[in-house]
Amino acid sequence: EGGALLRYAEPVVRDGQPRAFVVGTVPSSALSPRLEGISRDRFEGRTDGVLLLGGDLKVMAGGGQGALAVGSSLGGVDLLAGISLVEGAFDKPYGLAAEFRAAGAAPGAKGAPAGAAMVGSLRSLPELGVAVAVRRTREAAYGALEQARQLLLGAAALLALLALGAGAWLAARTTAPVARLVELTRAYARRDFARRSDVATGDELETLGAAMGDMAGQLAASEKEIERRATVEADLSRYLPAPVARAIAEGSASLALGGERRAVSVLFADVVAFTSFAEGAPPERVVGLLNELFSTLTEVVFRHGGTVDKFIGDCVMAVFGAPAAQADHAARALAAAEDMHRFVEAQSPAWKRRHGVEVRLGIGVNSGEAVVGNLGSAARMEYTAVGDMVNVAARLEGMARPGQTLLTRAVADQVGAAFRTASLGSHPIRGKELPIEVLELQG
Repeated sequence: EGGALLRYAEPVVRDGQPRAFVVGTVPSSALSPRLEGISRDRFEGRTDGVLLLGGDLKVMAGGGQGALAVGSSLGGVDLLAGISLVEGAFDKPYGLAAEFRAAGAAPGAKGAPAGAAMVGSLRSLPELGVAVAVRRTREAAYGALEQARQLLLGAAALLALLALGAGAWLAARTTAPVARLVELTRAYARRDFARRSDVATGDELETLGAAMGDMAGQLAASEKEIERRATVEADLSRYLPAPVARAIAEGSASLALGGERRAVSVLFADVVAFTSFAEGAPPERVVGLLNELFSTLTEVVFRHGGTVDKFIGDCVMAVFGAPAAQADHAARALAAAEDMHRFVEAQSPAWKRRHGVEVRLGIGVNSGEAVVGNLGSAARMEYTAVGDMVNVAARLEGMARPGQTLLTRAVADQVGAAFRTASLGSHPIRGKELPIEVLELQG
């Protein structure tokens, strides 16, 4: 019917842990009235102040009618005029701020007319593959500066009248500094925060000019800090949970260069029998399936406070207990393993229909000390965990049958009775001189 759908997922929590997830959709007919209401309340009664854009750059919700109606494309127009974006650009952190001309609302609609001067910003929501755009008139956005400019213009006019009565000398001494201050406000309205007042009258006008310079410096510094934090957070959130990335960006946490010894749990999850599918299927179908699978597994790892270390072919490696220390890292890893199996079992019929392959996971988990940190070179580094316990976890994943999670005695001792496990006896492990006890996680 010309509408759009937004997909979402919500956890079902029991005993403080997510035990299942509900996947659903929201139609644009439900979102548009909410967005239009927010726009009317905050943006001069207009209905086109807040838009939800899909990965194809089309309006999914909000906008009202006309050129911004649901289903209309913003590619190359309005907020995205002169900006080249490809479909899927919102699957990664992305943001912009720009001045532009409005695409225009339908006749009689409560929106900005075509060609109106506007300012706006856009920020992606990578977990949903969409972006939120905020639009408002330039007049409203810079209203405070414009009001200050008008006040100064009024003061200039008043001083001009007084100067006419007091004499030409007084007029020349007062109107010229005020005019320069008015021009300074115009420069700040253009975001030229490097400009400073050259008024040196020795009175209140000079004080006002200095105060305006301090204000501009603070505005410039705050913009740079916001930009720095956004850049750092966007880079780190590609492989760290959002709270950890945000803490590092804000300076309350840090990632030291090099590595440090840390007690962690490592999880390897691999698609069993995936090689035969990859050999016979077109590369596009293989990549599509892996992207869907990794999106699901990454979300599970993040929900349990883990860090996605890397993707290796059809395998994902996750670390629990770093960079932020977690006393219950082993329990978090096993809970994530359980949720991964549940997610894959629930989605497997759909993948079977679309891709012709039955997806099942084999998972290996081990706990112990490893060296974690930024490893590599100055030009290329990654945050990872290295050590013998990591190799053992990888070997267990290779031994696991479809739908099975294997773990070591070190993991079982840490979680105690919180999880049901069964010993499978001692098994030789490649790279280990002596066999080690292998246990199975039971549902």
